[in-house]
Amino acid sequence: KSKKEIENRVNFLLKTVGLAGYQNRKIQMLSGGEKQRIALARTLAPEPDLILFDEPLSALDENMRVNLRKEIKRIQKKINFTGIFVTHDRKEAFELGDKIALISNGKMLQFGEPKSLYLNPKTPEVAEFIGINNNFFGKIIHQEKNLKIAEMNKVEIQFESDNNYELDDKIAIYIKTELCSFSNEKNIDNVKTIKI
Repeated sequence: KSKKEIENRVNFLLKTVGLAGYQNRKIQMLSGGEKQRIALARTLAPEPDLILFDEPLSALDENMRVNLRKEIKRIQKKINFTGIFVTHDRKEAFELGDKIALISNGKMLQFGEPKSLYLNPKTPEVAEFIGINNNFFGKIIHQEKNLKIAEMNKVEIQFESDNNYELDDKIAIYIKTELCSFSNEKNIDNVKTIKI
C-alpha cells in the first residue's frame, strides 16, 4: 500500500479505538487499557477475515475489563469483523458473543445464541456456567405422561418433561432464581408446574 493509504488506515483505526493523535506516543507512556486498544488497532490494520482473541482482557482490572468489552463490541459493530473470543468469564461471553460455544475438557457441551443457552441449558455444566445455582437432587416418585413428580429433600417438585423415567430414577433439576418463589401456604395458586 502507498504511504498515504497506510497513513489514512492508521488514522482511521486510531480514531476508531479512541486514540486519535497517538501515532507517535511511546509504548511506555500508554496505560494498560491504551495498550490493549493499540493491540486491537494493529490487529485490524491488515483487514483480517477472522480475529482470534485469546483471553485478551484477563490481566486487566474489573473496571478496565468492562470498559474494553464495551469498546470491542462497539468497534466490532462499526468495522464489522468476525472474531472468536476465548474467555472463562460468563459476563464477557454473554456481552460479546452473538453465538457461544461452551467447551469443557475439549468437548463442546452446547452451541447457540446466548439467549438460547440461558433459557435452555442442555447439561449441568452449562447450567452452572450460566449461573443457575438453584440445584435440586432427588428421585422420581410419580409420572403420568409428561407430568412428573420428583422428591427432593422431602419436597415434591412437579415438572413437565418428554423424557421417560423409571420410578426411583435419580435426577437433578436446575431452576433459575427469577423463576423461584417460596411460600408456607399450600394452595393451588402458589403451585407452579415447570416445563423442562
